[in-house]
Amino acid sequence: GLMHDSRVKAVMTYYVDGTNGDDANDGSSLAPWKTVQRAAATAMAGDTVLIAPGTYKEYDIAPKYSGARGAPITFKALDPDNLPILQGT
Repeated sequence: GLMHDSRVKAVMTYYVDGTNGDDANDGSSLAPWKTVQRAAATAMAGDTVLIAPGTYKEYDIAPKYSGARGAPITFKALDPDNLPILQGT
């Protein structure tokens, strides 16, 4: 029969930095991604994406996975006093 894998993925925090990031990075604080879309394509239920200050010329950002009840995918500013700006191109 089929084995049921009951392991739960570790909840992750990912980082986006439009100035110093690279979408080939792993999304960690030391190797952030460049685009919000790269984070949206990776983040899963319970994960948090912290977005560095700057202007992100992105539109139609489409998360690949869904959050879950009690475990949303959260996108928020890395620095609440210096918010990122998302603007379509």
